[in-house]
Amino acid sequence: MEPWGSHPRPVALLGWPVAQSISPAIHNAAFAEAGVPGQYLALAVPPEQLPDALRGLVALGFVGANVTVPHKEAVLPLLDEVSPEAARIGAVNVIAVREGRLLGANTDAAGFLAHLQRLGIDPAGMRAVILGAGGAARAVAYALAKAGIRELTVLNRTPARAEAVAALARDVAREEGRDLPVRIGPLAGPDCRIILSRAHLLVNCTPLGMGPHPAETPLPEGLGALPPGAVVYDTVYRPEPTWLIREARKMALVAVDGLGMLVHQAALSWTVWFGQPGPLAAMEAAAQRALAAARTAGAAAASAAPAPGQ
Repeated sequence: MEPWGSHPRPVALLGWPVAQSISPAIHNAAFAEAGVPGQYLALAVPPEQLPDALRGLVALGFVGANVTVPHKEAVLPLLDEVSPEAARIGAVNVIAVREGRLLGANTDAAGFLAHLQRLGIDPAGMRAVILGAGGAARAVAYALAKAGIRELTVLNRTPARAEAVAALARDVAREEGRDLPVRIGPLAGPDCRIILSRAHLLVNCTPLGMGPHPAETPLPEGLGALPPGAVVYDTVYRPEPTWLIREARKMALVAVDGLGMLVHQAALSWTVWFGQPGPLAAMEAAAQRALAAARTAGAAAASAAPAPGQ
């Protein structure tokens, strides 16, 4: 194990917005558990300020950073080096600063699969459907192709972006020596219902349902077309439960939110920064405490709000 020493090790979260992120709670608890003199800071970085923020990481002596929406794809050309996996995925969620150089990697894909494995869910042989076509969707598509799914459909409002995600999965499977049928489709209508009716695994990789608009859904017509026994995985983890998770539970489907993926990718981020995984149990406990505190704060705010007309 690397001797941590006493030199402070600051790490950042770069995103826009980041105010509601629980990543600082997760990583700061991990620093305390591991005895690392570090601090994890959430930095709100508008897209136009991303290059300046990256230069600031180097100038201020940061060990590295996590990258979240909307920067996971935009950050790639701004880095000095990108891991083969992150380059293949086309998205970076973790950066290490080494000798003044910015090195990008991706732990979202491995974190997603690690969480599925933890739950006893094996995607091999499944027909999978991904909602969305951003950086998270690319990581999940890469992971599922590696894991041996039978078929993949990407549903998105922009067909060209959906095609790119589907092509990534097809090419990754081909590199593994397998042919993976891929297709794209709409988020509503008869074609969407047919696609959902054949799905074993549905993964929401859009941010809809997060933040100030919890009632928003990526599927306007709901989950009614999904078959019994389907797994619904929402990479969004707040509010609890998300609309998608709530609807899946009503249908007695297997419903999984994105908290586990967040924690597993966080633990794997430590491998990029420090050469060894973060303390998973401490990080999981911190995530649960942070969510409980957020629930309490939300309930207190709601009870303090004036009644209609007041």
